[in-house]
Amino acid sequence: SLCCLLPEMRADIDMLLQTLRGIEALPGTATRFVHGDFYYGQLLVPRDGPPVVLDFDRAYLGDPMADLGNFCAHLHALDLQGRIIDVAELTRAFLRAYSRAMSVKLEEQRLRLWTLFGLFQLSVAPFRSLAPGWREHCKRIVQRCRQLPV
Repeated sequence: SLCCLLPEMRADIDMLLQTLRGIEALPGTATRFVHGDFYYGQLLVPRDGPPVVLDFDRAYLGDPMADLGNFCAHLHALDLQGRIIDVAELTRAFLRAYSRAMSVKLEEQRLRLWTLFGLFQLSVAPFRSLAPGWREHCKRIVQRCRQLPV
């Protein structure tokens, strides 16, 4: 559907899809609980208690890096909307806090691919919501996907 919306970007989109096929080839994927739509909008952070995670309708067993990548992808989307100042620093801070809280070592290559996957999925969101300037915003998301290191 993205190629129908942005036919002039077909080569970029095809290249991204080829890169994303690498997720399947990653060795040693741990199968664990995955929220399925984990990002800042799924969290309630009370003043006097631990954060609460909402909305488990997309939950499944899979690669836990999928949730972290999706969260990072949403940070990139906020950056493209001009709603945050330093996406790189905010992402690093989130990942440090997550790694500390969960006592896990992050797998960089897997995380980068899942971030790309999450952002690529978000590339049609401006069209789906019929946001003003959706076409240009979709293009900017695809361009950001191309810029992500994988």
